[in-house]
Amino acid sequence: MGGRIGKARLSTAAKCYIRGMAGRSLFDRLRKEGWKVVKELISDHSPETLYLEFKCKAHDGQPGKLHDDDRKNLAKAISAFANTEGGCLVFGIRTERGKGDAPDYAKDAQPINALGAFKGCVEAILRDVVNPAPAGIELEAVEDRPESDQGVLAIYVPQSICRPHRANMGPGDVREHYYQRSGSRSDIMPHSMLAALLGRVPSPALYLRIWIWSEEQPSTRSKLRFSLELWNEGRGTARQPAIRLFEVVEKCREFWGQAISSMQLKQGWTVTKSPPNTAVKEEGTILLASSPETVVYPGDRLLLNEGDTATFPGIWPSETSFPVQIKGAIYAVDAPPVEFDQKFTMVVGGDKMRLRLPEGLLLAL
Repeated sequence: MGGRIGKARLSTAAKCYIRGMAGRSLFDRLRKEGWKVVKELISDHSPETLYLEFKCKAHDGQPGKLHDDDRKNLAKAISAFANTEGGCLVFGIRTERGKGDAPDYAKDAQPINALGAFKGCVEAILRDVVNPAPAGIELEAVEDRPESDQGVLAIYVPQSICRPHRANMGPGDVREHYYQRSGSRSDIMPHSMLAALLGRVPSPALYLRIWIWSEEQPSTRSKLRFSLELWNEGRGTARQPAIRLFEVVEKCREFWGQAISSMQLKQGWTVTKSPPNTAVKEEGTILLASSPETVVYPGDRLLLNEGDTATFPGIWPSETSFPVQIKGAIYAVDAPPVEFDQKFTMVVGGDKMRLRLPEGLLLAL
């Protein structure tokens, strides 16, 4: 397996957490481009995701007022987004159920009448809808035409550093519960996760390590091999871990998708790919998920791939340099998500390298 790989140079800070990026980018587009984005969401049948949820305002004959169902939907969504990775809630879009296990998707607009008054009512209860009140929530009223006072209300909720947040409004089956985003749903947070956030039990500390080396080919060209390891350096146990990697939208290529496709995964691990969503400028994703029986104990180092088959796309001339970006998150049943977004430059020819995420430390070995 010999070979060499060149020195890698960090092009960003050693530590960079990007929280709720997909929800943030959609909210910024709605603020800047207005109703055009709403029409895109509907025409593209954009699905609800970890970062995006659609709701209709309850019709109770009182335009601009909050119904109990509105308070319930606000409490669940804000609690879930703040407790997970942040996201965007859009009031005024009706959804239709996806086929099979597919998520619900945007079907059509149901514009909110007296939109300005409705926005004011939401602003008035933000400090009380969940407990404690999360910081940094932003609202944007998006009219279907200028000065119509009807349209949709977008609510951006960042991931909170003061988790967990409990729903404080709504009926008894919602109030007093802690929620988290699970795929495209807002679910009640399991006890193990809540206990970890409250500090009652030790938490795992999961890190993804990528080992990279080159395998020389004829004509002074090299294949770049890699392997993935999941390390638990915490005091708690992580159950059913998963790793999500994003493709970079601007480059419009499946760099990590092709790389992961070349891996022979350990038994119990599966790969799921999701294409990019151009309507919300959301990256495509690759999800590496383990079986429910997978456990990473404190001090464990779990190798994800069998053998040395995993290869970065392309055959690279010696001394060639190229930029690489790895962005994603690590999940486990008993731990909050850990995000990473790291850019670095590879130079073919040099020493074997190790990349540790989320810190983004790149070491020559």
